[in-house]
Amino acid sequence: MTPAHRAQLGQSRLESAALAELAARLTERDYRILTCVHEHRVLTTHQIQKIFFTLPQPTRRRLGILHRLGALTRFRPWKPYGAGSAPAHWVLGRAGAAALAANRNITVAELGYRYDTAIAICLSSRLAHQIGVNDFFADLHAYARRSQSQATVRKWWPERRCVELWGDLARPDAYGRWTENGRELDFFLEHDTGTEPLTKVAAKLGVPPDVWTQVVMRRSAPYRAAARSRSG
Repeated sequence: MTPAHRAQLGQSRLESAALAELAARLTERDYRILTCVHEHRVLTTHQIQKIFFTLPQPTRRRLGILHRLGALTRFRPWKPYGAGSAPAHWVLGRAGAAALAANRNITVAELGYRYDTAIAICLSSRLAHQIGVNDFFADLHAYARRSQSQATVRKWWPERRCVELWGDLARPDAYGRWTENGRELDFFLEHDTGTEPLTKVAAKLGVPPDVWTQVVMRRSAPYRAAARSRSG
């Protein structure tokens, strides 16, 4: 472990008694949290609050319980001196994976979980990128929760699922389905902060003709121009 991250990685060997205690204490929302963390690799405390809670105190309290039970584990990315501390970043723990697998009547292997693979995101060069993608969807969830049921995030698929479904046709960072006031929008998200050539980004967003897409990017104006040029 390099000094780049201060990670709390130690989790004891999972025992039947611990799994039984976890199963007795998990709520429906807890299962949804574990599923979301598993599917999207890593979520910060702030993102989990936006998606599943309202206030910070209940969020931190529940995440602390899930951490003590081994359902989640956490780390804090290093930040330069004077920049403050990063929020806790949460990944699925061994007990959480076992609980999810049992809940679905499958094995942990069939769930697609390996602890060393899950925790590797803490040292990945793609960590900031993944957090950026997840930030976008967390903000959508927060907006939907405030909309008094007028808006909903109906689907949020990670990059690997997009690749499995669309292969060489498109490789977006995520796919979503958004419903608001009776209207529905399917979209691909390509999260970029200006580090890739426009031609490369446009190539990643080639889409099947039967999919209605909305490209959401930070450099919106030039990307829209590139998309028009590509489609024309």
